Parts: sequence; structure tokens; C-alpha cells
Amino acid sequence: MKTPAGKAKRRGDSPAVRGKRSLARKSTVVSEVIHTGLFI
Repeated sequence: MKTPAGKAKRRGDSPAVRGKRSLARKSTVVSEVIHTGLFI
């Protein structure tokens, strides 16, 4: 994951922004799992 620690813990984040970020993180994990699954 390329998420700078400073950006993740910013104060003025709205719930929508946080939700988008976690969603993006989940999709990244899912795609990684799929890719590794294809290569195994």
C-alpha cells in the first residue's frame, strides 16, 4: 500500500473521504489476492 502515514491521519477528513479511502484499500487488496492467485 502506498499510503503516507501523514495523509491517513489528517484531521479534516470527512466520512466520505475516509470511506472512499478504505474502499480503495479493499479493492487493492482484492486485486492483489486475485493476481497472486493467478500466479500460484
